[in-house]
Amino acid sequence: VLRWCLFGLLGCVLGASGWAAVAPAVTLLDGQVTELDGACILPGSDAPPGQEDPWLHVSLPHRWSATHPGYQGAMWYRFRVTLPQVPNSIWAVYLPRAVMNAQVWVNGMPMAYSGSMTEPVTRNWYVPALVQVPAHVWQQGENLIQIKVVNGFASRDGLAPIQVGPLSQLDAPYKQRTMAQVDGTYFANIAMLALGVFMVIVWWRRSEE
Repeated sequence: VLRWCLFGLLGCVLGASGWAAVAPAVTLLDGQVTELDGACILPGSDAPPGQEDPWLHVSLPHRWSATHPGYQGAMWYRFRVTLPQVPNSIWAVYLPRAVMNAQVWVNGMPMAYSGSMTEPVTRNWYVPALVQVPAHVWQQGENLIQIKVVNGFASRDGLAPIQVGPLSQLDAPYKQRTMAQVDGTYFANIAMLALGVFMVIVWWRRSEE
């Protein structure tokens, strides 16, 4: 972990080469969904790292192998967003894809997550996540969204662009992706199992002839 922190610190110093510790805040407009495709990353701790730590700015989708090849553990993704006013409806953070599992934090508050974030890590890489954020967590002005991504074994660890906005607008794309990635895979497996049983029956009947 120390090696990656030093590596990130060196990147922050070499800002002209595209490494930076601070990404500009993105303004979120009331009633609209905003996609965030840039984040600062930092490997390491269980709790959210501080502002003074050596964050590294990357574009999403991001794979750990691009910046931290061979790293195993947890990676934090930080997003700075600005709200002209506190939302008057329920908002959410939508994660189309996080490998292996992820938990969202908003302004230092941990949000609910599914499965296990520690060994054995739940393999939620194909399961999108729609995380509701209570209204009292948001604040007028700058807000900090942090996502902890953990891996369980060698894989394409990383994070795809996320979306933030009203729950009512994020619910439909979340359900559509869930149907395609989760339900679709489930029914495909059932179909393959049924086909396998059918082939066994055909073979058994022919063997009796």
